[in-house]
Amino acid sequence: MGNNCVILVAEDNPADTILLKRALSGAKIRLPAIFFDDGQQIIDYLKQYRPTAKLEKENSPALIMVDLAMPKVGGLEVLAWVRQQPDLSQLPVIVFSGLNRPIDISRAYALGADLFLIKTADPNQWTTVLQRVAEIYHLLEPDSSSASPPIAEVTKQVVDEGGR
Repeated sequence: MGNNCVILVAEDNPADTILLKRALSGAKIRLPAIFFDDGQQIIDYLKQYRPTAKLEKENSPALIMVDLAMPKVGGLEVLAWVRQQPDLSQLPVIVFSGLNRPIDISRAYALGADLFLIKTADPNQWTTVLQRVAEIYHLLEPDSSSASPPIAEVTKQVVDEGGR
């Protein structure tokens, strides 16, 4: 993954955006994140990005994180659009939601989500989960690897606590 890559995040709630920014920073992720407040904005951004013969293009997406429910275009619509684009379909997409609804989780995975997360108000939980995500996708700063629990364990914990 090139040094010019970015993480794209769509979240319409300003408080959740602040929480995610803090968690991404705390997770020691080496890539900058570009935040959007609607799914349509991510689609518009991705339409202007098209891979070229160069392997590294400035601000090319390495990971997409989308809130399930947003005005105009929601996370599932973004996910479906990304999966239909031949040159973008392999990008990892994480969908997250404040609701623990099995139908939403099933739909996200059926559309090709790589991971579905339940939002938490605990910044430490977000940081732990995002650090594991960063380890999986090799997005960590050098020397920031740690003995984190497996992602399934962390995700289950966030899901369990998010559903209370």
